[in-house]
Amino acid sequence: MVFFEILDLSREAFDADSLMEKLAGAFDGVKAPQHIVFGVKVQDKGTIQISSEWDDSQEDTSSTSTRDHRSFINRV
Repeated sequence: MVFFEILDLSREAFDADSLMEKLAGAFDGVKAPQHIVFGVKVQDKGTIQISSEWDDSQEDTSSTSTRDHRSFINRV
């Protein structure tokens, strides 16, 4: 499963380092699935790409893993 979120912040000024710290802090205490890959990329001064990939197909149908994954993605 691969999820992408593109945030267009072209109308808002932001500092990339500060934004990365805030994004990291947003996940404090969040239970993520065991095999999640998460990435954040500042594409330019006004666009941020947030992506996550869940790479454990064996747990793809587990109710616990599915619930944890939904919770994680909603937080993203």
